[in-house]
Amino acid sequence: MGRHPMCLLVWSGILHGLQVLDLCAWAAGDVSVSVLLGLNAKLPCDIANAQDVSRLSIVWSLTATAGDGRPTQVILYQGGTVTASPWGTGARTKFVGDPRRSGSVVIEGAQRDDAGLYQCITVNPARLHQPRIHTVRLNVLEAPSPPQCAMRGEEQLGATMLLTCNSSSGNPEPTYSWWKVESSGNQILNSSHTSPGTLLIQTLSVDSPGVYLCIASNVLASESCSMALTLEIFQESAGGIAAGIGITLAMAVIILTLFGLVLWLHSKRAGQRPGRRAAAAQATSLHQPWQPDRERFPHSSGRTL
Repeated sequence: MGRHPMCLLVWSGILHGLQVLDLCAWAAGDVSVSVLLGLNAKLPCDIANAQDVSRLSIVWSLTATAGDGRPTQVILYQGGTVTASPWGTGARTKFVGDPRRSGSVVIEGAQRDDAGLYQCITVNPARLHQPRIHTVRLNVLEAPSPPQCAMRGEEQLGATMLLTCNSSSGNPEPTYSWWKVESSGNQILNSSHTSPGTLLIQTLSVDSPGVYLCIASNVLASESCSMALTLEIFQESAGGIAAGIGITLAMAVIILTLFGLVLWLHSKRAGQRPGRRAAAAQATSLHQPWQPDRERFPHSSGRTL
C-alpha cells in the first residue's frame, strides 16, 4: 500500500482530552479487518523506529458505522501512560504490547457497535516527522438471527397473501429464499417479492395451501422459520358435507319409517279379509230359501211348508 501526504485535522492526544492540530500527515493506507462477533480483533498500527520515544503519542479513534459520523477516542498513549475510554469499545481495548514498539491494539469480544473506521495517529516530536495515520476498517461478522415468519391477508380462494420473514441481525446482511415443503421434495418459489424477506402470492388457489419455509442465510450460517397456509373453503366444505350427511340420514330414517308404516297397514288389511268373506257367505245363506235333498226326498215338489 502506497503512502501519500495529506493535510487534515490530526487528533493529538493529551491526558485530559483531545487537541486538534491542523497538520499535514502521512497516510499509510487503509487496512480491512474482519472478525466474528464475540472474538478478539487485532488492529495493526506500526510506528517508525526511533531511539527517542519519550515524547511519543498514539491515539486511536473510531468513527462507528452505526454512529453519528463523528469520531470518538478509544485509547491513548502519551508520556508513558495508557488511557482508555471507560465505556464502549475503549473499555475492551488494549495495546498488544509495548506502545513504544507497536501501536497495534486488540479489541476483546468484538461487538456490533465496534464496527467502523478506526484511525491510529502517531506523533513523535523528537524526530520532527509529520504525524503518521493508519486507517483500519473493522467489519464484525455475525450469523443471521433466527427469523420471524408472519402472514398478512385473508385465507380465502382468490385473495392475496403476503408472507414476511425477517432476521433482526446478521452481517453480511442475510439473503432470503422461500420454499414450499412438498412430500416429493421442497420447491423453491419465484413469486413476486416486494422487499427482501417477503413473498407475495397474488391469487390463492386450491394448490396454495401447505407449509412455507423461509431461509435466511449469509456467508456464516443459515436460519429458518416456517408456517402453514390453509384455506377457509376447506373448513366450510367439511361443515357442508357433515350437514348434508346429517340431512340425508334424517330423510332416510323418515322414508324407512313411512315404508314400514305402509307395510304394516297393508298386512293389517290383508289379515282382515278372510273374516269379512266368511261373514258375507253366512249372510248369503240366511237369505236363500230352503231346498230339500233330492236324493232323500225324490218326490218332493220343492215347496216349502
